[in-house]
Amino acid sequence: MKCTIIGAGSWWTALGQVLSENGHETRLFSLFQADADSINQKHENFEYLPWVQLHEKLTCSTNLAQTLDGAEIIVLAVPSKGLTSCLRELKPYYAWQPIILASKGWNAWDFSPLSSLITEKLGAVPIIVLSGASHAEEVVKNQPTKVVLASSNKERREKIKNLFHNKRFKCEESEDIVGVQLMGAFKNIIALACGISDGLKYGTNTKALILTEGIQEISKIGSSLKIKPETRKSSAGIGDLYVTCSSVLSRNRNAGRLLAEGHSKAEITGGLINMVAESLYLTEAIAKFLATTNESFPLLDMIIKIVEYNIPAQKAFDLFLESS
Repeated sequence: MKCTIIGAGSWWTALGQVLSENGHETRLFSLFQADADSINQKHENFEYLPWVQLHEKLTCSTNLAQTLDGAEIIVLAVPSKGLTSCLRELKPYYAWQPIILASKGWNAWDFSPLSSLITEKLGAVPIIVLSGASHAEEVVKNQPTKVVLASSNKERREKIKNLFHNKRFKCEESEDIVGVQLMGAFKNIIALACGISDGLKYGTNTKALILTEGIQEISKIGSSLKIKPETRKSSAGIGDLYVTCSSVLSRNRNAGRLLAEGHSKAEITGGLINMVAESLYLTEAIAKFLATTNESFPLLDMIIKIVEYNIPAQKAFDLFLESS
C-alpha cells in the first residue's frame, strides 16, 4: 500500500520505518530539504535519530503534491500547534483517503480533540487515531511496543491494523476516538508535573502522589466527555502515562524539570528542548477551562500557576499540597 506521512522529527521517522519494514511504499513529507537529503542519501534522520539506519526504500520529499501522488493512506505526525497550517496545505491535494492522526495534543482554541479540527477543515473524512506508549527512539530500535488504533468504524480499524501490526509493533483496537486522544494529550500534563517534582528533588513517593491526583483529574474530565473506562487501562491510557512520566526520553518530563529549575515557558519552547513538548502548548487552554468550571483540579491549577503565571515552582507545589 502507498502511504504518505506528513510531519517532522523522530516520531514521523519511526512510523515511516515501521511501515517500510512491513513492506509498504512509504514517503515522508518534510518542510526541510535537509531532512530529505539526509533520509534519501544517507538513510538516516541526522538531526533526531542519527544512530539509526533507516529502511532503504523509505523516501522523503519537500514537494507535498509529489509526496501525496497516489497515496492510499495519509498519516499526520505533526506537532499539534502546526496541525491547522498542515491541514490548510493538505486540502487542495486531499482525495478522501483515510487519515491516521498520530499527533498527541488537544485543540487549544475550543478545548476539543484534534480530530474535530480535521473534521472542521476537511469535512467528515475517515479518521483513525494512533496513540499509545511508543517512544520513537525505541520503536526504531524494533523494541516491543503496543499502540491503540481508535475509530468508530471496525472495518477501518482492521485495515489500518494490518498496515502497522507486526510481532514487535502491536496494535490494539478501540472505538473510543475521543478518549484515546484525551489520554494522549493529558498524560503529557501529568508528565510535566512529574518533571517539576524531579526538578524540586522529590522522590518516588511524591511522583506517586502526582500520578494518583493526575489520574483522578483526567478521569473527571473524561467523565464529562463520556470516555470509556477501558481506555484508561489501555496502552493509550495507563501505558502511555507510565512511559511519559518515567522515561528519561520524555520531553514533557524534561520540560517540567527545567520549569522547576527556573526556566520559563518561552525559554523552553524557544530551544532549550530540541523537540516539541506538547504539554506547554496545552496549558493556556487548560487555564481557560479552569476558569469555566466549579470543580477542583489542584494539579492542573499548580501547573498553570508555574507555566502561565511564572509562580516559582516550589511555592506553587506547596499550594498544591495544601489543596489536594
